[in-house]
Amino acid sequence: MKFSEHLSLQLTPEWRSKYIRYQFLKEMIYRIIIKNNTLISSIDDVQPDGVNIDIELEEEFFKEICTQFEEVQLFYKSQEFKLNSRLTELNHQLAVLEKSTKTESNSRYRSFSRQKNDLKFAYKEFYLNLVILQNFRVLNQTGFRKIAKKHDKVIKSGRGQEFMTNSVNSSYMISSREIPEMIDKTEEVVIRLEEGNRKKAMNALRVPPLRDFGK
Repeated sequence: MKFSEHLSLQLTPEWRSKYIRYQFLKEMIYRIIIKNNTLISSIDDVQPDGVNIDIELEEEFFKEICTQFEEVQLFYKSQEFKLNSRLTELNHQLAVLEKSTKTESNSRYRSFSRQKNDLKFAYKEFYLNLVILQNFRVLNQTGFRKIAKKHDKVIKSGRGQEFMTNSVNSSYMISSREIPEMIDKTEEVVIRLEEGNRKKAMNALRVPPLRDFGK
């Protein structure tokens, strides 16, 4: 399966415009090559001899890929910030609930049980959002790596790898540990809410294949 097809299947539909525009970048690469004054349409058309490179178009390609990456990263940061704020809110609700258990009377047990179930559901929903954002990061990182590699293969250059090293691999989006840490913390909380039953907690948090959300 081509990556563009894989991306289309795995992306979150409501975020479609926020992902790498992989196919557009791919088409830009082929426009950089001029073979016998004819634009090529496939990497199969590229031969080691008789190939010229349009320098201006290559510069446009790197300007575009840098712009796309910055847009992707800004969106990622904004979503990460929202999730951090949501976790703070949920943890506050949990602290209030746990405090109330110490003074809970039998007459209010039903209310407490309902609040606990509501909170477990909220953490489960939150966990799903963490996994979705983590998937967003992985898909985009893969997309930029593949398009940079394709550039270097077609153009016979190392600039794509330089872009990955200097702009992507060292970026906040790739180096941040916020999402994995929030995933760990959420699992710990849900295990506690399930009275220490890890198997039950992890079954509750199980995320279905993300492609199902696009149906």
